[in-house]
Amino acid sequence: MKLLLTSAGLINGSIKQAFFDLLEKDVAECTVAFIPTAANKELNLEYLNQDIKNLKETGLKKVVVTDIEKIPKDEWLPIFQEADAILFGGGVTYHLLDQVRKSGLQTELKELLKSRLYIGISAGSIIPAPDLKIANLFKEEAEYKLDDVTGLGLVDFSVLPHFGSQDFQEPTPDQIAQFAKTVDYPIYAIDDQSAIQVVDGQIKIISEGKWKKYG
Repeated sequence: MKLLLTSAGLINGSIKQAFFDLLEKDVAECTVAFIPTAANKELNLEYLNQDIKNLKETGLKKVVVTDIEKIPKDEWLPIFQEADAILFGGGVTYHLLDQVRKSGLQTELKELLKSRLYIGISAGSIIPAPDLKIANLFKEEAEYKLDDVTGLGLVDFSVLPHFGSQDFQEPTPDQIAQFAKTVDYPIYAIDDQSAIQVVDGQIKIISEGKWKKYG
């Protein structure tokens, strides 16, 4: 299984190169299915439009925006089956996980990822974790909490995106450190210039900025 977990998408040369390497074939021959569903609870979609723009500028053959909340499984599943990578965009983490469950994508995902790259941006990089407890550190998530915060379990760590970002004054490093004491898995805090590459369980940090491992 291959994953590229980012804070802000394909935002710099190092992250783009990791993306190219993980595709394992010419990017001009590849299709990415982009899931914008986490942004459905957001008012300002400027970041979403920029993420899609950054993706298209890599030279992909096709980017197919596919909202699993708005179209049925018999429409989105063939799109994912034809894609070389599936990208889960940013927004409200709890809403994204809720829709991944309700749509039926969770039951299909492990089979899909046997031959496709998982790409995460922000919320999309949090949901592969054992659980989503880390989302509680963001005030923006407060009104969308789920009773069951079990994650997809694709990785054995959690990602804290937007580390040190001016747009996210919290959580602070101290808050992250305190939270890390309450869970039994490591946390990778990454800024918007960083990403985590995972290939068959092997972790590699891709960064032109700053990151820190907790726990």
